[in-house]
Amino acid sequence: MTQKYGAHKIFVYGTLMRGHRNHAMMEGARFLGAAYTTSAAYSLVEFASKSAPGHFTPGLLADGKHMVHGELYVVNDHLLDVLDDFEDEGTEYKRVSVDLMGGERAWTYIFIGQREFVAKPKFIELSGMPKAQRWLPEVLSKKKVA
Repeated sequence: MTQKYGAHKIFVYGTLMRGHRNHAMMEGARFLGAAYTTSAAYSLVEFASKSAPGHFTPGLLADGKHMVHGELYVVNDHLLDVLDDFEDEGTEYKRVSVDLMGGERAWTYIFIGQREFVAKPKFIELSGMPKAQRWLPEVLSKKKVA
């Protein structure tokens, strides 16, 4: 059976990205490419993962001063519902619309939960663009938590 894609674009910035521990959740999604928020209005934070002890999980806050790097996908209705459940939408994360470079608009998940943040993600420099935050995960044992 051929997978039908809905009209839902989704911007992911953490464990759902290619090469990261929860990317298998994106099975059935169509990868569109790297993406960046247009607005420098976000902050990425990290906290200890509940589902993967010894690892970090990122959260996107809508109260920062940075652009954020991630990946853009197209998902169908079913996969969007699966991702909402995975992200504990409404409790840990809230799905909101975000503007991306190139005129794209997509869903993403803003962190709304209550956790102690332990680190700030790395910044990447792009020629001719302001700094953007990018999540580069490491296990807890490799980071010194203040």
